[in-house]
Amino acid sequence: MLYSGNYYKVTSIGGYAFCNCSGLTSISIPSSVTSIGNSAFINNTSLDTVYFNTINCSYMGNFTYPVFQGCNNLSEVIIGNSVQNIPNFAFQNCTELTSITIPNSVTSIGDAAFYHCTGLISITISNSVTSIGHCTFQGCTGLTSITIPASVISIGESTFCNNFSLDTVFFNAVNCITMGSEQFPDFQGLNNLSVVIIGDSVQNIPNYAFKDCTGLTSITSNNINPPSISENTFYGVNKTIPLYVVCNSIPSYNSALYWSEFTNEIGVRTPQFITSSICEGEYYTDYGANLDSAGVYTLVSGCDSVILNLSITPSPIIPTALSVQVIANYIEFTWQGNGTSYAIYRNDSLIANVTQPIYLDYDVVNGQSYCYKVQAISGDCESEFSNVVCKSFSGLNDISSSNIQTKLYPNPTDNKSKLEVDGLKSEADVIVSDLLGRVIKSYKINPTNNELEIDVNGFVKGVYSIRIINEEISISRKLIVN
Repeated sequence: MLYSGNYYKVTSIGGYAFCNCSGLTSISIPSSVTSIGNSAFINNTSLDTVYFNTINCSYMGNFTYPVFQGCNNLSEVIIGNSVQNIPNFAFQNCTELTSITIPNSVTSIGDAAFYHCTGLISITISNSVTSIGHCTFQGCTGLTSITIPASVISIGESTFCNNFSLDTVFFNAVNCITMGSEQFPDFQGLNNLSVVIIGDSVQNIPNYAFKDCTGLTSITSNNINPPSISENTFYGVNKTIPLYVVCNSIPSYNSALYWSEFTNEIGVRTPQFITSSICEGEYYTDYGANLDSAGVYTLVSGCDSVILNLSITPSPIIPTALSVQVIANYIEFTWQGNGTSYAIYRNDSLIANVTQPIYLDYDVVNGQSYCYKVQAISGDCESEFSNVVCKSFSGLNDISSSNIQTKLYPNPTDNKSKLEVDGLKSEADVIVSDLLGRVIKSYKINPTNNELEIDVNGFVKGVYSIRIINEEISISRKLIVN
């Protein structure tokens, strides 16, 4: 391996400096080098790897005496992340190279830098490159596709000439100013070039860019707005081939200068991928559909194209086993169901939404008839209403007659609830128990300290009884823990 470290600050390598060094297998060219002489590494027949780290090398052989001429085993070139330009003729005639990656530091690729690299099948050009020289990739007969990045503003003459396998060009240069010439177009002699795909940000395609690309069978432009082109941008191209454009952009291309010469414009719908769900028994009706079954559907409405993955969410069952009973000074309404929440209606008016199958109604009057029904909810799906249960109550205790008033809030809760009792004449016990009657907590409350905080942290979700008891009163409230 040949290595020259920056310690010696090597700035130039002379012509034929390492000529016929047949034992060399790899070379590392340091960042300090600014020039490499003619045929510097000629006929190094064992050389297979070059580490190319020169930051700004201005000279590297010439067309007649390329630096790596005769290095017939050179299959890998690794370009350093600080390299700013690839010099003219840098890797000309390196026929065994199969892939090249141009890193983000590089802004220019010189003339004939990869001329006649016949083994190249993959070239990755970073979005930092602004200029590509003359004949840079000419004669790279193994290439089948090339992507011109958005950053490129100039491309020299005959850059991709005689790349006979090239069939697809992805043209993403946003505002390329020059590209080939009338005498030396970039894609001359490429009968296999059949597809050109123009990026969605391209604003300008230069004159002569695709001159004489007579093998083109289609052009696709992903830009909603037609890029600016010149009279000779597609000189010699058959104007009856399909021109694929964004669906709703057809009128724009029909009226745009020189694009209007293409007579077979076809709108392309870019599909959206949508995942949606409907409730059992409902229909999905967007984009003109009328679907009630799960599946994957392709929907087209005008220029909209949607691939829909539709699922069906089972609706919760209709609540059953409704029970309405009087407990002390309130009504307890219970039921059975599988909803994640429930809507409670009294006399056809929504009065509450709860998460447990129980509702405590304190806003009732003796002797008045009340009709209750409930609806189960799961996500966006609702059950039909339960049967209606109507009752008239005459056994409600009138709390106001004993001058006792209570508040328990928030209810439901998942943390703490506050109990306020007004009208006490003496101390009372506050007993917290579950529905099986097991005492969970107990407190004391009196006329002076008539507010109490009930901590339900750690409680299992469900319904709990809060009883306020002394020798004069026995009042029960229900507390729902979420």
